Amino acid sequence: MRGLLLKDWFIIWKQCKYMLFIPVLFFVVSLFPGNAFFSLFPALFLAMFPITVMGLDERTHWDHYALTMPYSRRDIVLSKYLLSLISLGIGAVFYLAITVLGAQGSPNWQSLSYTVCTILGIGLLYSAVIYPILFHFGVEKGRMWFYLSVIVISAGIGALASLSEDWSSQILQLVAAHCYLIPIAGLALLGVSAAASVKIYSAKEF
Repeated sequence: MRGLLLKDWFIIWKQCKYMLFIPVLFFVVSLFPGNAFFSLFPALFLAMFPITVMGLDERTHWDHYALTMPYSRRDIVLSKYLLSLISLGIGAVFYLAITVLGAQGSPNWQSLSYTVCTILGIGLLYSAVIYPILFHFGVEKGRMWFYLSVIVISAGIGALASLSEDWSSQILQLVAAHCYLIPIAGLALLGVSAAASVKIYSAKEF
């Protein structure tokens, strides 16, 4: 597993090292007054790096070569999930550090914890949804199906939210009061997603 993670890191550094400056740029921009919204993007951007690696692996047919190495298909799948967790964790830590350092006076820890939990929850949900699709259809076709599913889910949530403002407000208050449950639910969903991806990839023919 460690060898697979090192391979992915070398690919990111060689092929995408200039893209690593984009999260840094977002962090710098978020330090200016009124631009706090930009601080949410780096964590999510870092969480997408494993998908970039999957695309490069698919383009070079590395996944065919990997099957000849002493790694199981389960190891190959879980390494991508682990890389997403590491990337998302680094992004969340950077956001926390930048926000605390850039705060004037004592930061609002309640608001900060809610934002961090939201970042982790969105990143985990994103990974949980997209990986089974990518392992089933491949990166190129999988992206199209993922975008389609996001549009449908977003439209459904928007439609439900528009039915009742009181209902939406109550849901938001409930989520804010139990924000720590967001990443826990995300991890649980990611575990289900990982099991599904392992099953899909194990049955895939090359």
